[in-house]
Amino acid sequence: MRFLALAEVLVLQQRLIATSGGADGLRDAGALESAVSQPGGSAHHQGYLRPPSRIGFQ
Repeated sequence: MRFLALAEVLVLQQRLIATSGGADGLRDAGALESAVSQPGGSAHHQGYLRPPSRIGFQ
């Protein structure tokens, strides 16, 4: 499985805005960077043992 880099996510966002409309820009760039830096999230662990540090945040 290949995960997208931040730059790729931003390109996709611009394409979606150009196609379907909407406000340009990001509401919270830090949240997007955080999400992209943790590829897979809980789907990556497929419901099995999650790292203890993530249990408290989900």
